Amino acid sequence: MGRRGVALLVTLGALPAFLLPRQEKSLRSGRRPLARGAISDSPRGERLLRRGLPEAALLGGVALLGALRPKSAPGISQELQQANREAKKEVQKARQGPRGRLQEALKKLSLLEAQIEAAKGDEEEYPVPEYLEAASKSGKIMLAITGSSGVGKSSLVNALRKLRDTDSEAAETGIQETTLEPMMYNFKAEEGLFNQRFYRRLQEGEKLRRKDRVVLTLPDGVSSCGEVLEVKHAKGPSHAKHEATKVRLEDDSVLEVDTEHVAGIALDVAIWDLPGAGTPNCPQATYVRRMGIRYYDVVLLVTSSRFTEAELMLVEELKRVKVPFFMVRNKVDVDIQSEILKEEESYDDDRDLTKEEKHKVTAETLGCIKDYFKLEYGLDKVYCVSSRRKLHSKWDFPSLERDILEAIRMQRG
Repeated sequence: MGRRGVALLVTLGALPAFLLPRQEKSLRSGRRPLARGAISDSPRGERLLRRGLPEAALLGGVALLGALRPKSAPGISQELQQANREAKKEVQKARQGPRGRLQEALKKLSLLEAQIEAAKGDEEEYPVPEYLEAASKSGKIMLAITGSSGVGKSSLVNALRKLRDTDSEAAETGIQETTLEPMMYNFKAEEGLFNQRFYRRLQEGEKLRRKDRVVLTLPDGVSSCGEVLEVKHAKGPSHAKHEATKVRLEDDSVLEVDTEHVAGIALDVAIWDLPGAGTPNCPQATYVRRMGIRYYDVVLLVTSSRFTEAELMLVEELKRVKVPFFMVRNKVDVDIQSEILKEEESYDDDRDLTKEEKHKVTAETLGCIKDYFKLEYGLDKVYCVSSRRKLHSKWDFPSLERDILEAIRMQRG
């Protein structure tokens, strides 16, 4: 699970009950012979995971990441804090040894303390904006989307969240600029981000709460997700690890487990629809600081035609502060359909293009769009997408989702 205080788990989507491994189904049914110290039936008909059971390895679709906030966020990182603590311990040990060893230990500690002071100054220069404070403290994984008016930002927010523009939880869309202030939209907890769910490891002494979404490590290498129904607080010096926690699993069965078998607590994922940079309300010069861009895991810059000078300046700033970003060319379906109509109108018989001819026009149109951004702006990677529901599997939409997930792994690794 790693030695650092916080870890994230990413589960690649929960399987339906009928697809769960046979081992897990038999464990849940209680029909197999019980191993000593493993799972037994309680008088209430629930199953109790007894103390002393080695923590099972997390299998199939569970990966470990490393931090509660992005690497690009200003301030003292967990790694720097840990290195400083270890350096102080090394200095204490070195005082009992040769003088040269002590000098080396003191030099290392001095360098780390200088880095800490620099990190503090960086955080003072880039404080968490008030609108982001609660989300940032919770460890929520956050995406930002920005762009000029009319480029389809809000529709893209809905597309990434797998919602229609008409759904009640969808971002408001319109011809006029509808994003005047940052607006947060959560991804569905049961689906996570693109069917991947994130969990963080319990911190030392942390208490579970009712309705926490958790991932459990069970016998036979099985991991399961569920919701905390009840926590029975125990007494004693190690009570935090041995609290009895009642969890409803995703197949509606109930387990009672020691807290030490709770591998992680779910982290929410949200996308923020931000006002575009370079407007009177959001001047480019103060955009990164005012919007708290460095506290985001990734940033999507969206256009439906070309990128503005302010957006290109924002790209350079994102590179400088090492925030992963994605250049997205939205509404390519409009360009493709326009080129198909032009091609059809060039024929005297007004015939429709064949399927193969349409594929050729599509490929040529996408190639022209990407060549334009490379020649005009020097951008090697631009994602050509459409926010229309039926087109989410086409062009660069799937690769955009994959690359966003990879960027988050790097940010939280």
